This record gives sequence, structure tokens and C-alpha cells, in this order.
Amino acid sequence: MAKYFLNLSIYRKILLGFSVIGGFSAVLVIIGIFQLYSIEKITISLKPHVDASEYLQEAMLSLELLDSDIERYTTVGGVENKDNIENDISRIGKFSLQIEAGENVARGKELSNIRQTIFTLRDDIGDLINFEEVGEMNGRNERIVRVYVSLGELRSQYSSLRKDIENEFKQSLDAQSRSVASAINQFVIIELLIVILGIVIAIALSRMLTAPITKLALVAAEFGKGKLDARVDIHTKDEIETLANTFNSMAEHLARYTTNLEGEVEKRTEELKQKVKEINSSNQLLTKREEELTLVNERLRELDKAKSEFISVAAHQLRTPLSAIKWILSLLIDEDAKNLTPEQRSLIMKGYESNERIINLINEMLVVTRIESGKIQYNFISMHIEDLIDSVLIDFAGQAHVRRIKLVFEKPSSPLPYVKADPEKMRSVIQNLIENAIHYTKDGGKITISVLVENNFVRVLVKDDGIGIPVHQHSSIFIKFFRADNAVKYQTDGSGLGLFVAKSIIEKQGGQIGFESALDKGSTFYFTIPLSENIPISPV
Repeated sequence: MAKYFLNLSIYRKILLGFSVIGGFSAVLVIIGIFQLYSIEKITISLKPHVDASEYLQEAMLSLELLDSDIERYTTVGGVENKDNIENDISRIGKFSLQIEAGENVARGKELSNIRQTIFTLRDDIGDLINFEEVGEMNGRNERIVRVYVSLGELRSQYSSLRKDIENEFKQSLDAQSRSVASAINQFVIIELLIVILGIVIAIALSRMLTAPITKLALVAAEFGKGKLDARVDIHTKDEIETLANTFNSMAEHLARYTTNLEGEVEKRTEELKQKVKEINSSNQLLTKREEELTLVNERLRELDKAKSEFISVAAHQLRTPLSAIKWILSLLIDEDAKNLTPEQRSLIMKGYESNERIINLINEMLVVTRIESGKIQYNFISMHIEDLIDSVLIDFAGQAHVRRIKLVFEKPSSPLPYVKADPEKMRSVIQNLIENAIHYTKDGGKITISVLVENNFVRVLVKDDGIGIPVHQHSSIFIKFFRADNAVKYQTDGSGLGLFVAKSIIEKQGGQIGFESALDKGSTFYFTIPLSENIPISPV
């Protein structure tokens, strides 16, 4: 048998070992199931005692209620108290019948006495109630005394019955506990024997498998240290013997290869020394070029900084006169509208719109300058993104109405969770996407805004059926000052800064922005914003 086992492959040895352990485990499981079944039978046998104890407790509680109701009736009278007494008597009789119906706790004599006492109590109470309704005072105290005597006798009988049931339950529980403890001890002993046997089998199998592997590992370690004539001698007639033979063959080839390699190494070493001299010369040239590039990069950074400072100063200087011009043109339109001819009013309106575009361009350039310099500040709070979208759609409702463009906001069926974002910056992003959709959608078109939750983010989508974006220009759409060719032809106004700013704001807030578009079929721009970990508490 042992010889047969030794000639098996590693897979079959392991499979046989696990099969033996699995068989022992199955035996253990079957024994455990039988023990659980025995415990369940014990639990079922104790149930009638528990039920009888519960019914008896309910009957004694009803007895106390009857005592209180009789006291109130004899003191103040009343139909309600009379009805309560009759209900109490009915409940006591019902619980007594439930106790009598219990299994293995039938006590004919005791329950017969209890029924007789209940009948007596019911008769005494009925006599007292009839006497009270007639209004006679003679003999009243005697009837009350008879009621309380019957009540006390019933209470005593219940207490005696309860004590008997508890004693019987305790004796039965002790006997069943001993049976359970004995079964558990037997189960534990069998389990320990099976576990010990499984450990013995596992250790024996492990040693049988690891001993040749350890021997192979030691020889491999010696070979790795440079002892190229090290070989391993293993005869297990399984995969490990095959591995040992393969190792010996590999070691033989490596030993021959190493001998040939040493001569080749000496030859290559001389060649490498010559190459090193050439590389050192090249490194000196590269170092010089690197120093020149460093100087050029430093100069470019200075020029970029000067450009940003110039844009910032120029923009700030232009905002003041442009704001004054805006105010004057607005004043002319609002106050002198009646004194202007249609042609004059048209020219002033065009000037006002051109001035507004220049102001917007300057504002965008200032935002870009602050983004590039890292000076833009964010005020992150927990907010509802759909409320912000509603507010922005109100701003564009008039513009969309004039061009007969349908704005649709597909709100989710249930409220979205809060997001963590800067409301002012998020408003500018949503405004930019909706404004672009309106600009590049033909009259009578449709723009759809939708919101959904994806993992730990909220995704906002703005879809239009406008002019779309050429495929070859998709990669440049978020570059500063870039505008697609068809967009420039369709509408000459535009700075090409809006999407650059929107991308910077979204990424700064932990989200992503992207789009899908096809020429003449429309575009869908989308961005994600992370959910907020904190829910704001509304003031009471």
C-alpha cells in the first residue's frame, strides 16, 4: 500500500490526502447533525411547560386586574366597572382552559378545583352585582367577603399550580441538560480524534512532498553561489523527480555556457572600455546643451510670467472705461429711448452688445490668468446640483425662447445626494456649456440637460442637436483659445477660453469633463463632481 502511494503523482497524493480528510469531516458533520436533531427534540419537549407557565402568568395578571375592578365597583359602582369584571372572569376562564390543554402537564384534580373555584367566584360576583343593582345594604359586606374569599382561594390555587409547573420544568430541564452535555462531550471527543488524525495525515503528506523539494532547493542554492558541479539526486517517481532531472540538465548546460561566456566577456570588456570613452565625450556635449536649454526655459518662464502680468494689468485697466461705456450706453437705452430713432437705438444696442462681449472676454482672460498663476480660490460646500441647474436655465430661458430652442431638464425621480463643490465656479461651468449649446444649435432645435449618479460621483450631461465638432479637432477642443473650424464659420464671436476654464474648474474640484460629438449631428458635453461626505443641517 505504501509503495503504491509513493509511486503516485503529486496531484494524486494530494487528492488522496484531501479525500481522507474530507471523509473524516463528512463523518463529523453527520454526527453534528444528529446531535442538533437531539437538541431540537429536547427543545420541543420543553415547550408545553413554557406555554403552560405563560398562560398561568396571564391568568394571575387577569386575577390582579379582577381584584382592582371589584374594588372600584364596590366603591364607585358603574356599568364600565361591571363590564370590566365580567371580561376579567372570561379571560381567567380562557387561560385556565389553555393551561388544561397543555401537553404533559395535565393535573386533573388541581385543574378541577380551579374550575370549581372560578365557578364559585363567578356566582359570588354575580350575587354581589345583583345585590348592588337592587340597592339593598343589608348583607352587602358578607357578599363582598365571600367574593374576596373565593378570589384568595383562586390565587392560592394558581400559586400552587405555578410552583408545581416550575418544579416539573426544572426537573425536566436538568434531565435534558445532562443529556445535551453528554452528547456534546461525545461530539467534542470524536471531533478532537478526527482533527488529530487529520493533522497527522497532513503533516505526513507535507513532509513527503516537501523533503525532496527542500533537497532540490539546497542544491539550487549551492549552484547559485557558484558551485557549478552541484547536482541533485531524487528518486520519487513523480513530478519532483522530473523537475530534479530537468534541473540537472539545465545545470549542465549552464556550466558549459558559463565557461564559453567568460572568454566572450573578456572580449566585450575591451570593446566596452572604448565605448565608455566615446560616451564620456558625448556626455560632456549633452551637459553643455542641457545648461543652454535650462537658460532658455528660464527665459521662457520669465516671458510667460511677464505675459500673464501684462494681460492682468491690461485687463484691469480696460475694465474701468469699458464699465463706464456700458453704463452710459445703458443709460441712453433706458432713459432716452423715446428720443432716439430706430436707427440710433439699433446702433447703440450694437455698441452695448459689443462692449459686453469685450468685458466678458476680459473677464475670461483674467480668470485664465488666475488659473495659470494658481491664485484662484475655491469655496467648497455641500450643495444640490439640480437647484443650480434650475437657476441657470432661468437665466437662459429668454434667449432660448427668442430662437425657439427647447430647453429640457430631465430631473431624476428621487432627489440627488449632495455634491462637494464651489457654487460660483460650478455656475460658470454650467453657464458655459448651456451657452455654447444655444450658440451652436440652430433655431427650433432642442437642448437636453440630465443628471445621474455614478458610483461616488454625480454626472451632468448637456446634449444638443447643433453643428457638432469635426472628429480631427476633438483632441484640441479644451486647448486655450481654440475654436473648431465650423464653429468659427457659424458664429464669429467667441474667445475659445470657456471650455479651457471649465476643464480647469472641474478637475480642481476632483471631477472630469469630456464630450461626444459628430459633425452636423450635435454634441453631448458632460462632467462629474464627487459626492459630499457631509450633509448640511438645515436651521430649525
